[in-house]
Amino acid sequence: MLFEPEKADTYRTFEIVHPDVLALFNLTTDDGDGGKRFSFTQLEKGLPELQRQTQLAQPVEPQLRTPFQKDLVRLHSNVNLYQRLKYSLSYPGATDFLSELMQFQETLAAGVEAVRAKQAGQPHDEAAANRMIALGQNFIAMSQAGYLLAIPALAGENPEAEWQNAGNALLQTFETGQVSPFVLTYAGIGRTWRSGNADQFNEIVRLYSQQLERNYAATLKKCDAEVRFNSAEPFYVSTVLYVLAFLLGVFSWLRWPETLGRAPVSGSSLSRGCSPPSASRRACGSRAGRRSPISTPPPSSSAGAQSRCALFSKRFIKTRSARSPQAQSVSSRSSSRTTSRLAAIRWK
Repeated sequence: MLFEPEKADTYRTFEIVHPDVLALFNLTTDDGDGGKRFSFTQLEKGLPELQRQTQLAQPVEPQLRTPFQKDLVRLHSNVNLYQRLKYSLSYPGATDFLSELMQFQETLAAGVEAVRAKQAGQPHDEAAANRMIALGQNFIAMSQAGYLLAIPALAGENPEAEWQNAGNALLQTFETGQVSPFVLTYAGIGRTWRSGNADQFNEIVRLYSQQLERNYAATLKKCDAEVRFNSAEPFYVSTVLYVLAFLLGVFSWLRWPETLGRAPVSGSSLSRGCSPPSASRRACGSRAGRRSPISTPPPSSSAGAQSRCALFSKRFIKTRSARSPQAQSVSSRSSSRTTSRLAAIRWK
């Protein structure tokens, strides 16, 4: 897409599922892979109609759009992103962007003078002026449509300055008189990619990486950590592990219900510190042997306890009777139960 856009245009990567959207491009499901994937070349002729229909659908609230409008807006967004990526490091139609930039660097001064003379109506080199104007228009298109901010600050500039796209960097050439070396680097990478020269491609990438490490060591370290974190996918892996643990637990309870059913009981007994049955009986027997005998109170003391309980109950009832009439019925029932309970007490 970046270095061979004409080849990428033939890949069937755009998904279209609504039949009315397909009708805008005079396509059917038989024309796409799997009945729903189509290439940019297949869609290119219908892009003006896609733009017109999208302008009608965009004012509608997203939740109120019809399925046709939703599919239309989604396809327009995908096509727009695709085109912006194509303009990020070069412009479509550039067969050898590196050679064009080198020629642009050599003829920059003469081309600028020809353009100025043409604007002033003075004698000039028409071919040089037209060539410079055409390149300027291509650079403007790259600056407006370019998606990737791939060009860092030049040496000597503030390394914390914002990165920019290749189009803006090339437009600055008219002021500085020097093509950005980073733009030339990407153009060289593109040439080696198109020619299939892996050795030169790797060498350019290595030199470019070294340059970035000198100027952006801290930033690259953070980027490397982020790449490793995203590659590890900890949240996704944790979710998979939780699901596997749940399924394993369900399977184990279905496979060994009796064994796992006794495990919680045994664990709770051990957590309370209970002794084995034989040891428990021996301990209880030893404690029982040391227990002092219970003395039975004499009848007189038992009768005195009952009389004291009855007296206490009468005083309790008398105090409760001073309450409101609505509570007297409840108090009488409560006092009778209290009297019976207190009378049953055996004082030791």
